[in-house]
Amino acid sequence: MDTVTGMVMTHRTTSICGALVMSVVGIAAVARPTPAAPAAVAGRVPAEIGTNPVLTHVPSQAMLDPDRPTIVSLGVDRIAAGASVRLESDAYVYTFGRGALTASRAHVVDLAITGVEPGTYLVSISNPDGRRSGALPLVLRPR
Repeated sequence: MDTVTGMVMTHRTTSICGALVMSVVGIAAVARPTPAAPAAVAGRVPAEIGTNPVLTHVPSQAMLDPDRPTIVSLGVDRIAAGASVRLESDAYVYTFGRGALTASRAHVVDLAITGVEPGTYLVSISNPDGRRSGALPLVLRPR
C-alpha cells in the first residue's frame, strides 16, 4: 500500500493582453511506496539509495493518438519503485506517475501519454526520494 505524500498540479501558462495567466489542467496525487513495495518499476533492479535516476534514451518524436494512450519507450537506469516522468515545455508541465509506466525490457520503460498538447518537451524521470535525471527532448506531434 502506498502513502500519499503530496499533490502534483499540471498547469498551463498563457499570455492574455500582456498578462500571464496560469490555469490548472490536472491534479494528481504523489505516492511514496511503503518499504515493502516491489523493487523498482515492474521488475526493474532497485536503485541504490542516494543515486540519481538516469534517462539514457528518448525518441526524438512521437505521434499523439487522440483515441488512446501514446506509448513512448524510454531508456532508463537506476529508477526506483514509484518513479514518475515529467514532460515540460514553455507552456505546459505534465507529470506521469506509477500507472503510466510499464517495464518492457531491461533498462526500458514504456510511458503511456494521455491528455498532452502537441509540442516540444524536455523529459525527465524522478525517483520517489526527489532525485531527478537530466532531461532529454521529445517532440509530440498531432496525428
